Amino acid sequence: MKRGRFSIILVLFLWAAFSRGTVFADEATGRYIPGALGDFLDISSEQGWSLLDWYNHFGDSLGGILAKSVSATNDAEMAVAIYTFPCAIWGSRFSPVIGRAGGRFTSTNLVGDIAIVPFRLGWKSNDFKWGFQLDVYAPTGQYDAGQLANPGLNYWTLEPLVSFSYLSRDTGLELSTTAGVDFNTKNNATDYQSGSVFHLDATVAEHLPVCDLGLFGAGVNAIYWRQFSPDSGSGAKLGSLETLIAGIGPIFSYVSPKFYGNHTVIVEVTWLPDLDCSGALDGDYVWFKAACEF
Repeated sequence: MKRGRFSIILVLFLWAAFSRGTVFADEATGRYIPGALGDFLDISSEQGWSLLDWYNHFGDSLGGILAKSVSATNDAEMAVAIYTFPCAIWGSRFSPVIGRAGGRFTSTNLVGDIAIVPFRLGWKSNDFKWGFQLDVYAPTGQYDAGQLANPGLNYWTLEPLVSFSYLSRDTGLELSTTAGVDFNTKNNATDYQSGSVFHLDATVAEHLPVCDLGLFGAGVNAIYWRQFSPDSGSGAKLGSLETLIAGIGPIFSYVSPKFYGNHTVIVEVTWLPDLDCSGALDGDYVWFKAACEF
């Protein structure tokens, strides 16, 4: 049966980043972090409260593009509180979001650009969930054109996203995916126009009950990240930098039995190494996600 609900998401901390390294952020990175979305945990929640905490670690190296043997690391955390109302809009959940995003490659503990989700729609029918949302990134973070690493990127990004998830209550099989496109404006401080990007995350996993301890899941998570228009402008001194990132790695999850009424805890760990990378930082993405629904 198809049903939907109205949600309000309160973002407590969105990408409060702690990073080390020196990277020219405009050329070497984009808004979307591989592995951020693409599994059952990332789809809109059921009625009631949900508290989420996401942690991401990225370690990389890049030789032959910006400089010889350049490297950077990043640690970032996001905490979100969600309340889902029982009322429906167009038969869906509706989740407006506003938060702040930290720069992926900074050398100090700074918070970066604001991320706004003016609408987020989600539907559910039996074992299927699907949704659509629009992310808007505003250039509010600190930016210095003469600095190699900045918490802000100094340009706007519009990012429409569609998602789909199937999680069988009979067999425990999960098939989930999220696809999005990033459209960037020009960085006027450097006359640098970052190209548009398509990214696709997908998860195939099996979730099985173990005695009365809850549901344990294991599977694979994959990313395909492709820049489909070249970088341009007088600031694009390194050329078009048409980036390609592809990776696949293991994903593990745990869903607790309900306790104290309707409370549920969900934990997820993902390791996503790059298998193919050009025009970008080559490294491993490690995710730890936790959620409590009640």
